[in-house]
Amino acid sequence: MMEQLAIRVTREAIFYVLAFSAPPLILAMVLGLSIALVSAVTQVQEQTLTAVPKMFSVFIVLAVMANWMMASLVKWTTQLFALIPVYF
Repeated sequence: MMEQLAIRVTREAIFYVLAFSAPPLILAMVLGLSIALVSAVTQVQEQTLTAVPKMFSVFIVLAVMANWMMASLVKWTTQLFALIPVYF
């Protein structure tokens, strides 16, 4: 029974890591690709041209998602704490 709990908790933790990190990473990847394409077409080779917009966009996405992320983590942590008396 403990093995199943460990597997379930690990699976849920990996799901939350992927769910929280995917939107900022996908946005940064798409934004970086599009800026790289524009800089290749215009032949502008400035390093800050790609870094600054990606940082701001990731910050904005994290700020927008913060409420959902915190609510999800609080819910999951509460569920984990409720399991402590059952299994230990």
